[in-house]
Amino acid sequence: QAARLPFSERRERPLAVLVDNVGGYPQTGLGEASMVVEMPVEGGLTRLMPLYDENFPRRVGPVRSARDYFVELARSSEAVLVHDGGSPGAMIAIANSGLATLNAYNNGALFAREGERSAPYNLFGGGPELRTAMLRLVPQDTRLVNGVVFAPTAAADVVTEVSVRYSGAYTSGFRYDAVLGSYRWVRDGTPANHPDGQIMLFDAVLVGSITARVLPGDTEGRLYIPLEGGDATLYLKGRAERGRWVLVQGRGVQFRTAAGELVDLAP
Repeated sequence: QAARLPFSERRERPLAVLVDNVGGYPQTGLGEASMVVEMPVEGGLTRLMPLYDENFPRRVGPVRSARDYFVELARSSEAVLVHDGGSPGAMIAIANSGLATLNAYNNGALFAREGERSAPYNLFGGGPELRTAMLRLVPQDTRLVNGVVFAPTAAADVVTEVSVRYSGAYTSGFRYDAVLGSYRWVRDGTPANHPDGQIMLFDAVLVGSITARVLPGDTEGRLYIPLEGGDATLYLKGRAERGRWVLVQGRGVQFRTAAGELVDLAP
């Protein structure tokens, strides 16, 4: 087992943005995110939530509406949530949790509809302006992230591609590039790019199981997703480390290996 490399750096309070993953592709601002979370929404499709605590994008979007489970994830990450309205459950969750948010409904100066796409796929926010507005809402807060960088064990399976079928309408996958040492996002069967044509690359991929049920009586088919943890696999350096995902207050999504080690995903 190779020695693990130490790391130590300061991270800011996260800014979490709800971003479209239907008509809004290719999305703007994902390259600066420290983590991008993808979870299902109604209709068998998904929504993205990039979190920024180190590099903030010049522009991010298209910004979309909130769901209550994204609200819970932002709260556990101690993030400020950027969104454009939300489901009834999400708005109740925001009010009950006291989560600081920047809602496009009442912060119009921070957002603009741009480009040739039609609404709701054309609403963008300026990263520097959003960060400034965040610092007016909450005290400036940094945290020290330190320890050693996790590495998969020698016993971990060699796996170079993973695919998650959310529905018959959409699949999200990742393909490991050994030369780059990174994973390329394969969105609905096609390698994904940024708006400028550059490929989307990720250092690691965590695939976790959830329970999703349609809310009874919801005419839109919205989902109930309790964030209670579950089986998960961390794909890192072309290997698959099995374990469970957990939600840790103040840190958000974390991974615990089958051997019991809690992995800080920040590095």
